[in-house]
Amino acid sequence: MFNIFFYLPKNYKIFSMKKIIAIVLLVAGIYGGYKGYQIIDGSSKGLEIADLELKAEDKDAKTQGYLFLGLGVIGVVAGAVLLARKQ
Repeated sequence: MFNIFFYLPKNYKIFSMKKIIAIVLLVAGIYGGYKGYQIIDGSSKGLEIADLELKAEDKDAKTQGYLFLGLGVIGVVAGAVLLARKQ
């Protein structure tokens, strides 16, 4: 069986722990932002008949959506900062 790690020098690092954490933070941040957007988008329903418009909003869902969106932004920024830093 071919093993690429056998041919690499012993002190060679493919990914450092910092890069792995940064990538995980980026992916989790993107997912959190997407999930937050979906929750905010689905928190209000409306009905329009001629000039009359009825709208209902779920404020708890909207708050949860903004929480996910905020955590997503924090995750993306933290992951980008970790990736941009030098070793």
